[in-house]
Amino acid sequence: MPLQRRALLLAAALAALPRPGSAGCGSSEYAPGQTVNLRLESGGWNREFQMHVPAGYDEDAPTPVVLYFHGWGGSGSVSWYRAQADASTFLAVAPTGVGGGANPDGGRNSWNGGGSSTSPGPDGPSCAPGSPQYCYTSCAARPQGCHECDWTTCADDFAFVEALLDWLEDNVCVDRSRVFATGHSNGGQFAWALGARLAPRIAAVAPSAGTPHTGFGEAPASDSAISVMDIHGANDNICPANSTEPSVDGWYYEQVPIMCRIFSEPDGCTDVETHYPTTFDGQSELYCVQQGRKLHTIPR
Repeated sequence: MPLQRRALLLAAALAALPRPGSAGCGSSEYAPGQTVNLRLESGGWNREFQMHVPAGYDEDAPTPVVLYFHGWGGSGSVSWYRAQADASTFLAVAPTGVGGGANPDGGRNSWNGGGSSTSPGPDGPSCAPGSPQYCYTSCAARPQGCHECDWTTCADDFAFVEALLDWLEDNVCVDRSRVFATGHSNGGQFAWALGARLAPRIAAVAPSAGTPHTGFGEAPASDSAISVMDIHGANDNICPANSTEPSVDGWYYEQVPIMCRIFSEPDGCTDVETHYPTTFDGQSELYCVQQGRKLHTIPR
């Protein structure tokens, strides 16, 4: 996954001065180079996550964290970026979403964020007529039941991530100023929402092939601006990068330029300058500057 590895390299490069370490500093329970499968209770669910402790981990040195959120139907695994965690010395943490329900493809694991279970929104329903119908157990249990545009779990994944970060800070030595999140597809959609809801606890996000549904894009609080690097294929028809038409399976997604501008506003980004052409899709990229500081990449 070369694009996601680039996102991890960016996360490793966003190095603010470390803050004092978390409560888990000094604990020797988890050894350098160890990969462990763990569970954490949150909201009545027994949640799973995998953690890799980098080979160069020092229990007394505050260490960055990179959270990875899998796509719809996946599960948490650090195997694909474990080597990068060792090379750049960060804690790799990959949680697993919640499944369950009477769905066309089974109750696959998923993430709840970006309007995936809260249609209709400010711009109307988030899916077009004739889209597949899903009804996760967690959604059916709500007073309002399932909506025709719901397609993920309705579990409170924001609360779960908060609990996960609390657990990490208590059990390993975390640099709380360098906690990053990336994710693919449904996981990328959730990464956008997570950046808005949990800033400044999350320092930066790098979503891949995923945006919130149209009208569900949220901005971080004005005093909690965070950095973003979006990775999106120009020919993506599952979650189109820049279209007002529904996806091939019938959902409406917010355009990437709109999302980048939503996140730029809390940074006070008003000046856009040409940056560099990419080798991935041929598009030129732009970035915002404020007092000489690079902020957000925005597709032209």
